[in-house]
Amino acid sequence: MAQRVQSGHLLDSERLREFCSVPLQKVGMSPEDALIAAEVLVRTDLRGVHTHGVRFLPNYIKRIQAGGINSRAEFKVIHQTASTALVDGNAGLGHVASYKAVQLGIEKANHHDVAVVLVRNSNHFGAAGHYALMCAEAGFIGIVLTNTPRIMKVSGSKSRVLGNGPTAYGVPSRGAPIVFDVAMSVVAGSTILMAAERNESIVEGWIVNSDGLPTTNPNDMAAGGALVPIADHKGYGLTLLGELLAGALSGAGMASGVGKTGPNGLTAPNVPWNVGHSFIVLKPNAFMSLDSFKARVSVLTTEIQSSPKAAGVNRIYVPGEIEAEKELARIKDGIGFDDVTWNSLLLLAKEFGIVDMLEKTRRQ
Repeated sequence: MAQRVQSGHLLDSERLREFCSVPLQKVGMSPEDALIAAEVLVRTDLRGVHTHGVRFLPNYIKRIQAGGINSRAEFKVIHQTASTALVDGNAGLGHVASYKAVQLGIEKANHHDVAVVLVRNSNHFGAAGHYALMCAEAGFIGIVLTNTPRIMKVSGSKSRVLGNGPTAYGVPSRGAPIVFDVAMSVVAGSTILMAAERNESIVEGWIVNSDGLPTTNPNDMAAGGALVPIADHKGYGLTLLGELLAGALSGAGMASGVGKTGPNGLTAPNVPWNVGHSFIVLKPNAFMSLDSFKARVSVLTTEIQSSPKAAGVNRIYVPGEIEAEKELARIKDGIGFDDVTWNSLLLLAKEFGIVDMLEKTRRQ
């Protein structure tokens, strides 16, 4: 599903990063970690993935205040080999643990051609594609998986059984890196939440209600409904892979052991999720020079893009191209947000006495 277009409030990305870091610091995060989290959130919006960008910031702050996220979490390597590492996220914000885990994976893969870094005891890490993009921009192939609190049904079930942990990959290219990032449900859970916030109906087939029946009411999700996996057993099987690598192998929570569901069907804010993440980093130079690999990727993408187009189609994209073009445009022109996102940021700014700082993010 294409990301919704947001407009009404045009914000400068650099100033928005600075703004986002301040509430995180005020609730205990170090300046370094707060800026890492702000960078991940804002760049996600720059690339048009509004479901996983700064709209989540107020929620993260509430979870920190409630005790569900440890704002002073230390990045701790439990044990490691030359090409692997197991990291304890210490119940911190997943963006920070994941950013540092990818950096560690890139360092190991640079010396040993391939690396696998697993993280346990973490929380939501935002857009999986961000970490795949980090790998690709550094000249590596990155594969990212995670598990999440239970929110999706599986083949044959009536209600929630697994999370809808996304799968993402990033590949270096002569042009914009190829980046693919999808949840294993028909649409991401954030899409349903955004529709509920805006009093919009949804497409039948996206979720089922508490009775296991298709519904167009997004509020049925919070009333015990469940997301539907893509292509039924196929989405179920790919979600299970994330649960196995990011959950079982890392020692993180699995299925019902991830987070704790409150009475409204949403994850309780005062409980750490114990999410697991898996980062696989591969060095193309282990097989051929990076330039040679990029040239071959270019041949492949050119063949794809020059194939005959369906009626009404002007251009065929490869994954990551649209997002890269949006990012360039929004760095120049600003990021658009609608009233719902702006008002949530405004409430946060009022709480911490930084309304002037938020107002200064506006593009004139």
